Amino acid sequence: MKKKIIVSVFVILLVIVVFAVYEKFHNPNPSEEEILKGVEVKDQIRSELQNVINGKENPEEDYQISISEAREKAIIIFNSLGENNLNKDNVKVREIEREGKKYYYISSLENSAEVEINTGRVTRINNVIQ
Repeated sequence: MKKKIIVSVFVILLVIVVFAVYEKFHNPNPSEEEILKGVEVKDQIRSELQNVINGKENPEEDYQISISEAREKAIIIFNSLGENNLNKDNVKVREIEREGKKYYYISSLENSAEVEINTGRVTRINNVIQ
């Protein structure tokens, strides 16, 4: 009888330990610290990307973004959309006009963007999902 109680207690303890170890190594829920760290990184990336997209707040009257600056801006955006290994030779730039405003239309194999020449602001982004 005493032997059955000892075996039962041992089995219960073994089950608790196995369950605890399983939870520790297979819990898909991140800790609060990991969540906060991920949020900070995401906010930082979002902030940096927003600065790239917005261009100049108050452009000078004679300001115009150069083709190379617009190309670099588009490459940053395209990389954030998952199109990696881009360089200036992988993107094409054309100047277009819409509603009296001039834009650089920048395209790669998977994405395109329009950058307003007078402000440097990205006004359109198109992503081709493959």
